[in-house]
Parts: sequence; structure tokens; C-alpha cells
Amino acid sequence: MNGYTAALGKMLLEGAAAEGRLIEAEAGVKYAWKEFSSGNLGLTVWTGKGFKPVYDYRVTDHEAGGKVVEEYITRAKAWAARKAADKVARKAATAKMRETVKVGTLLHDTSSYNMTFVNFYEVVGVKGATATVREIASEVVTGDGGYTGTKKPVPGEFVSEKTEKLRIGANGVGKMGLTTADRTHYFNSLD
Repeated sequence: MNGYTAALGKMLLEGAAAEGRLIEAEAGVKYAWKEFSSGNLGLTVWTGKGFKPVYDYRVTDHEAGGKVVEEYITRAKAWAARKAADKVARKAATAKMRETVKVGTLLHDTSSYNMTFVNFYEVVGVKGATATVREIASEVVTGDGGYTGTKKPVPGEFVSEKTEKLRIGANGVGKMGLTTADRTHYFNSLD
């Protein structure tokens, strides 16, 4: 809703509750009716834990307002179902990734602003949901004098003794994705 701050929304919510007008519906939807001196009805609807109303308009009658409330209840239920399904899928993907990441697994990390840098890492230890990684060297496969091209990892050729512990998640290790020794990665500047 435009024009509402969280403070104003909270004030409306608390005011409706204090006056006994606040109705707790299902799926986290709350709403309040307001009768104006002109005979019009106002309806304010809140969803979830937020203080900003998602709906604050005049309605012609209780039936029309009831349809609005039902629509927000339907939306809230659909959102909760999607959120629950996403949580199950993320948990399954994380479990699969934790089975996949083992000592010797190769990872790549790409960063860019005006150039694309690619670094490669090898998993040197796994304990529970944490992988210990070390940076490894790379080999330029194609290129035009060293500024653009493709490169691939060189397993076992560590560039330093420094290790880093990262959490194994649904999409990889930390912010790194999985790779293989023969897969090439594009870069546009040697680092």
C-alpha cells in the first residue's frame, strides 16, 4: 500500500484490536471493518506478521468485503504451501549435494564487475555439513594473448597452504559451484 509506513500500519492494527474490530482469520490474515458516517464501509486487511496493510479501501457491503478477505486467505494459503514445498525441495537438494561433495571434488568461483575472474578450488576435507577447500592452479585452454579465453582446473596443484571452511548447501559449497577437471570456464582477464 502506498503511503503507509510500518508505524502507521501498526497504529491501525493496534487501534482496531483495542476497539474490538480486529478479526483473526485463517492463514495469518487479519482484517477490520470500519463504518463511516456516510454509511460506507471500510475494510483493512493485514497478512502475515507485517504491520502494513495489504488492503485498505472502502467497500460497498460486507459481502463484497468478504470476497476480498477470502481472496487474501487463498493467497496466504498458496504462499504457505509454496514455502513449505520449497523448504522440502531445498532440504532434499542440500542432502544430495552433501552426498556429492567429497575429498577431491573440484569447485569453481566466478566473480566479475567489468572483468570475469575464475578461481578453482579442491575439497581437502569434509566434516558434516562443512567442506574445507584449497585454491588450485588453472590452465588456459583458449585465449587471445591472455586477456580473454577459457581455462580449466589443475587438480592437486595447490597455489597456497591457505584453507577455507565453507558450508555445503543446496547449490554448492559456499558460493562455489561444482566443476570437473575437463570442463572449461570463460574469463576475460588473467588474474
